[in-house]
Parts: sequence; C-alpha cells; structure tokens
Amino acid sequence: MNIWDRGLIAALGEVCRFYPTDKLTNSISSGKTIYFMSSTPSQSKYKHEQVQYIEFLSEDLDRAKKFYSASFGWKFADYGPDYTAFEGDYVDGGFLPGKPVKGTMLVVLYSNDLDATKDKVIAAGGTIVKDVFEFPGGRRFHFTDPDGYELAVWTVE
Repeated sequence: MNIWDRGLIAALGEVCRFYPTDKLTNSISSGKTIYFMSSTPSQSKYKHEQVQYIEFLSEDLDRAKKFYSASFGWKFADYGPDYTAFEGDYVDGGFLPGKPVKGTMLVVLYSNDLDATKDKVIAAGGTIVKDVFEFPGGRRFHFTDPDGYELAVWTVE
C-alpha cells in the first residue's frame, strides 16, 4: 500500500469493503486499480465462500438509488460521481455507470482462505480471468464458471 492509498484510507476513515471506480482510477493513479471502502461491518458478516457483494451497472445512478431506496429501503453511500454502494445485513453491493446487459452484474464471494478457494474453483472447472490482486484492505480474483458467468472472490488482508 503506497502513501496515497494510506491517505485515502485515512481521509475516508473506513476499512473493510471495496468498491472499484475505473473512472477515478485513471485520473488519480495512472491506470492502477483503486478500491474505495465503506463502513466497517462486523467480521461475522463475512461467511466463507458465500456471496458477500454484488455490483450492478446503471445508466442513471440517481434513478437506481431512488428506486432501490423506495422499493427496499436500501441506504446508499456515494464514492465519487461514478460509484454508489449499499449495505445489507449479509450482502452488500454497489452501482457503477454502464448499460445494464444480461450477465453484467458481478457477484463477489468472501473467502477465509483465498488461495484454497482459487484452487477449488480451478479444480471444479472454473477459469481464472483476473488472477489474485491486492487492494487496500484485501485481495481478490475473478473467474468464470462453466457457463461463462464471471464472479469474484475476495478476502481481507
């Protein structure tokens, strides 16, 4: 973690969940992927190899926030102009700009042992499409299942 990352974490005063914002990445860090963080949930929220985070695309983030707030009472936290996140008791998620297309939602599972989970994914016939990478507070990898759906798995540092 570099000094800029630590400054971002200190400025936000928050650690644990991670929200990608590709639009901010290029303008801030020369193409390096940066992950922003939300409020700190209890560790009991993280269940080994269970869905923990879901990302959606939306052509209008304000419209999405209004809809899900009205429909389900979700509360949102904005992380710059290009990302908004919601928090649930067991599953969290976020919205980023983009045209929703079937299959564009990213399901993110949590793992107590990222390397063992990666090995199990490969053994079961999954394909690693983005190998393990680090971000402030954790590590994650992406894979496709035999039907071609892309999912991700993350763990805390």
